[in-house]
Amino acid sequence: MKPVDVLSTSAKNLGGIALIKPVLDSIGLNEIVDRYAPMERKRGISHGDAIEVMVMNRLTSPTPLFRVEDWASEYALEEACGISPGEVNDDRLARALDAVFLKIEEIEADVSIRIMSEYDIKPELVHFDFTSIYFEGAYDESDVLRLGYSRDQKPDKKQVNLGIDVDAGEGMPLFHTSYDGNVPDPRMATENLRKVKERLKPDRLIMVGDRSAVDGEVALMLVDYGLDFIGAVKMTQRMKDLTASIPDEKFTPLNVEGVRERMSGYRAAEMSVEFSHDGRKLETRGIVVLSERKSELDRKRRDEAVAWIESKLREIMSKLNGRKWKEPDFIRKKINSILKKKQSYAHLFRTEVGEDHGRVSFTYGINGELMNRESRLDGKYVLATTVKGWSAEKVVEAYRSRYLAESRIRNLKNDIAVRPIFLHDDRRIRALVFISILALMLYTLIEIIARRRGLRSVWGNKMTPITTNQLLLIFTRINVIEHMLKDRSRVRFLQTLNPIQLEILKRLKFPMPETYVTL
Repeated sequence: MKPVDVLSTSAKNLGGIALIKPVLDSIGLNEIVDRYAPMERKRGISHGDAIEVMVMNRLTSPTPLFRVEDWASEYALEEACGISPGEVNDDRLARALDAVFLKIEEIEADVSIRIMSEYDIKPELVHFDFTSIYFEGAYDESDVLRLGYSRDQKPDKKQVNLGIDVDAGEGMPLFHTSYDGNVPDPRMATENLRKVKERLKPDRLIMVGDRSAVDGEVALMLVDYGLDFIGAVKMTQRMKDLTASIPDEKFTPLNVEGVRERMSGYRAAEMSVEFSHDGRKLETRGIVVLSERKSELDRKRRDEAVAWIESKLREIMSKLNGRKWKEPDFIRKKINSILKKKQSYAHLFRTEVGEDHGRVSFTYGINGELMNRESRLDGKYVLATTVKGWSAEKVVEAYRSRYLAESRIRNLKNDIAVRPIFLHDDRRIRALVFISILALMLYTLIEIIARRRGLRSVWGNKMTPITTNQLLLIFTRINVIEHMLKDRSRVRFLQTLNPIQLEILKRLKFPMPETYVTL
């Protein structure tokens, strides 16, 4: 073709679709969605197609619904999937969200089971963790978005709470549930367990949760369901006293498998831990873990907090009886404000504000006995478990693998970017959160496939397994180029993949784009 024959040239980006489409095809997401949310009249794309488009958008270039059409114009969506930009306008996508809302649980369960079957994922140890996603804006008419305990440190922002179940083997998210933004963790945990039991119908499963998730009601429910658990115990005053009373010589060394290498500096002692709820009691095996690293961090954190409080209290003392500092109530308010900022350590201080002959006095002191008692807890946390026959090392290692659930939550918030969501209908908000969870499942599955194939990072530490984020960066740009010729005919061709892209697709055993891109 001579250059003179070309009137104009345009390009669309296939990009990460080359990684996402093969996985979507393997699990049949659109088929599953269409089974539960069929269209009354077949016009244009199906709901399943619309959901897949939103998942691809979340993973490549997250945008609000009203901009997905623009994204589709820039990406080779029509060439790779046969879906034109005009078919994914915000009204069409909103109708798809409405359609899947009533079937979220069924769709997710089928997708999860399909993934487990297709990729031989057999969960035996499952972490259940909770997070919150905050929203900008008032959302005055929303019942879902509420002010509540903010894990994002945004107490003034309305939020939705999420519970996520993650397989401890390879970190695969299995299920999620969205909750109103003010629902407490224990209530989310009980509802989550009911759904896990209904969806997986496991003969044996070990659930792992942190101290905010495992209380008496949850522990007894797990036993009633025939499930075992490993959970961190909430450090009530009674539990603190029991833990502090264990002599140092009772702690024996552990060899605990770390995230990347064998970690030393762990010791453990055992005691009985009792849960109770609604007149029932459950006695479990308790493991008091002492981590040297955590002990150092706890001590440093306390020393810094105490030093900060003391410096602020000394500032108050230096200002006594000057200008505003003559009123006892004003001074008490300032003291309380200081202690509130370091609430975990406020109980270590005793303060007294007095007044004599028109002059204000202020004294403070540190409770040495309490300080010594707190130091006895440095580096210690308590795990309770119903698992029989496991060593203390194995229990601790299982609990420490919680980092997998925590990393998936980070992927959800950072790599998939749930926000911004310009929606004000609660059903659509929940449905779009579900889309983000589906995207997280695809994100994780790509990573699992890559790691099983032995792919390593292409930059940084070459010994670390590759991440989906790195893979998507490698596939940031693959152009589908179209020439318009003088005779008004069009010629389309696919840009040659670079050697790294070719090698990755071969190693992943994914089809080459030319096999499905319309040219």
